[in-house]
Amino acid sequence: MLNYHNKRKSFYVFSMIIILYVYPSQGFCDQYQGNCFIIIGNLITSKTFSETFEIESLPEVGISFDVKKENWPVSISVDTSYLYTKTEIPSSNDTPDSATQAMFIRSDLGIGLKKIFDPFTSIKPFVSGGLYMVRMYSKISGKSEISTAAGYFISAGTYYKVSEHVSIGLQWKRSRVDLTIGDHAFDSGGSHLTILGGFSY
Repeated sequence: MLNYHNKRKSFYVFSMIIILYVYPSQGFCDQYQGNCFIIIGNLITSKTFSETFEIESLPEVGISFDVKKENWPVSISVDTSYLYTKTEIPSSNDTPDSATQAMFIRSDLGIGLKKIFDPFTSIKPFVSGGLYMVRMYSKISGKSEISTAAGYFISAGTYYKVSEHVSIGLQWKRSRVDLTIGDHAFDSGGSHLTILGGFSY
């Protein structure tokens, strides 16, 4: 469990180093363009997940990054997010003490291609899709398990350029990743609704 958190912390530290290096690097910005955002939102879980664990939504935070050369038709996109929740799963009988305690910690990683449209100066609609991976740590009735699986995602949204280097936006994303925890098989994806905020270069 400790190793799991250390890997997540290392990834975010590495990401912030890249951000701090890229932003002032004018040589890089002359050749490439893209966005780096903090994302905050909610995952509306799939029907199979919500029916199994009685969880209909999960809070989500993370980082969204895309980059391309000026002459590329599409950008390479990388999104990573972190989700956590604790809940009680009702059992088949109705006694108050029969509920099962459950905790879920998960990290999601999406790697794909993004097409950003330029119909206006400040508003930038986009669509994207690609590979989506989920790593989930679960603790149910004291029993811990880590499950990992891969699937796909599609997304759409829009950026609004507040200034030359600052943008905000909204994104909808649909992910599908079939995962198994214990005897339960389910789709760990769902509909992600997030707010974006960060800088463009």
